[in-house]
Amino acid sequence: MLEFSVEWQDAPGVRHPVLARTWCRLTIRAGGRPVSRLYDHRTKGRRNGVYGSAFPLCAWLVDNYWFLTSESYKWAARYGSRYLARNTSDRAWVQRHSLLAAREGGALPDLTLYRDGDRVTARWLKDGGDNANEHIRFVEEGSVRLPPEDVRGAITRFVKAVLDRVSGLSDDEVLQLREDWEEIQGLTEEDRRIFEWGARLGVDARFEDELSPEHEDLLRANLPRWGKDIADDLLSSSTIKHFGADASWIEEARALAGNDVVERRSSAKRSLPALAPKGKAHLMGHAHAVDFRKSMDIPNVITDMEDFVRDLGWAESPFKVAKSSPSSLIRGFLGYSKGDAPVLVAHGDSEDTPTGRFLLARSLYMRICSESGKPRLVTDSHVWDQRASRAFAAEILAPAEGLRGKVRSGKASLLDVRHLAEDFGVSTEVVRHQLENYNVATVEGTPSSDALW
Repeated sequence: MLEFSVEWQDAPGVRHPVLARTWCRLTIRAGGRPVSRLYDHRTKGRRNGVYGSAFPLCAWLVDNYWFLTSESYKWAARYGSRYLARNTSDRAWVQRHSLLAAREGGALPDLTLYRDGDRVTARWLKDGGDNANEHIRFVEEGSVRLPPEDVRGAITRFVKAVLDRVSGLSDDEVLQLREDWEEIQGLTEEDRRIFEWGARLGVDARFEDELSPEHEDLLRANLPRWGKDIADDLLSSSTIKHFGADASWIEEARALAGNDVVERRSSAKRSLPALAPKGKAHLMGHAHAVDFRKSMDIPNVITDMEDFVRDLGWAESPFKVAKSSPSSLIRGFLGYSKGDAPVLVAHGDSEDTPTGRFLLARSLYMRICSESGKPRLVTDSHVWDQRASRAFAAEILAPAEGLRGKVRSGKASLLDVRHLAEDFGVSTEVVRHQLENYNVATVEGTPSSDALW
């Protein structure tokens, strides 16, 4: 649960009537943990709340309402907001998602909120040496995944409390905030979907220069008929600029996957129960792969990945290559033939390569771990299940214990990594991640991996 708790305070010396009226002690909690816990250099003590005006934060939450619960994280590693804001191209995302953008001279923790699969991740970092407030330092860090409705509920309660507090004040900023909030509350269900879709693609549906009527029609025409799984995968990996090309590629891939195929070798569908995304994605994906390997008695090296999935009931031609390519982060389409056999459609020169083997292994995760069993996209986005699929595929193709048996000194050279990649039929990057993520060996001459996929 996310909570913005306010204790209204007097504000002697604060001249602006709105700031003075909304002066408070603000305590922020996520999953029951005190995000706003701080150390005060003046009192030499710690407390859970920070003093300041709630109005700037309230206005920022309303202005970025749809982004906070809809737009996903865009980077492979978990960077702090201050670090990302140094880059002009990344700064806009930070301004939409980090509470640091709502300070307006006050003090707030480095808390970011963003969509992560079917949840919203709240992640907060303690202050480093670049803290803008010389008197206080936020001292907690952590992350928790929350249902989107919980986050929206927390925002709603906070906004209501602030608007009630400024009731009766005649101020342009108050009037604008109330108008913006009433607009959000008054949207139809169809319009709410458009706002959420736009935010997931990084644009604000309030403005035609960001979401044009043509783009809106494109979203309405495609997303509902594809179903929730494909829509979620695409919205987490595409942009409004690339959506049209991506939609065309998906249609080509759907047709290619649905073509008649040779009868499957086996009608058996070997699978495991779906994993609930409760922990870190790469750890859960790895754990599921370990269980799957044990249940299937898989050898260390899978010589022929296509043959392997055929024995799991996939199509006789389980890997197909589309003629065109999408424009964004889509790597493959997991579809089903007319005989209900899984088929992976990819693009580029990926068949019979380490890349193709890895994509097949990732699509295997989507097949056995998705509750719906419906078509999915395999993408390079960084939402929970895509990260888990990468960790799953790495462990299926290059198991940590299998690598451990070949690396005995606790160290591996770049040449060792290259030989191991050839032995297991994967890329050197997969081997490096496996060696370092699971403490098999340190790879000499390269930076330490970040344990994320």
